[in-house]
Amino acid sequence: NSYRLIGFGYNGASNTQSPAYIGYKEISSSGNTYGDLIFGTRSVTTDTEPTERMRILSTGEVGIGTTTPNVPLEANGKIRSTRSGTATQYIQADGGDTVAGYLTFVNTAANGKPLYIENAEQTSASGGFAGGIQFRAGLLGSLTTKMTVDVTGSVGIGDTTPASLFTVGSGDLFQVNSSGAIA
Repeated sequence: NSYRLIGFGYNGASNTQSPAYIGYKEISSSGNTYGDLIFGTRSVTTDTEPTERMRILSTGEVGIGTTTPNVPLEANGKIRSTRSGTATQYIQADGGDTVAGYLTFVNTAANGKPLYIENAEQTSASGGFAGGIQFRAGLLGSLTTKMTVDVTGSVGIGDTTPASLFTVGSGDLFQVNSSGAIA
């Protein structure tokens, strides 16, 4: 497995590393060979080797922030798709090891109404971690939870802790149990 790189940027007599590169990583040298297309940059002004930022595998998968994508497009970290215009709109997925995963739909207009869907962190009856889903809406900067689906499948509209299978209103004002009876 060898690399063939084309370096870009300043590379003075005392420098050994180009600040950016595009290259080819050979995966197999038998026959007519095959390999991956790679892209690297550095974010410092010292003479250090660039970090690989993107890779296109010989099979066509694209990895951003990962060298081993398993699907047609895989990104390591927060991703965002933006539409520019009078009011920027975007879809963003984020989350991590210590925070819940979430998906945000945003319109940045003055009266934009974002939608926020979160894999909420809840504590289960046994005291362990259990995830539910929260749907939040409102004006930018003031999102509130409008609907919750907890880990048991109970749905709360205007209620973040539904006491029955289906609950409407804060304080469980209207409830339908699993038998369909209104409580």
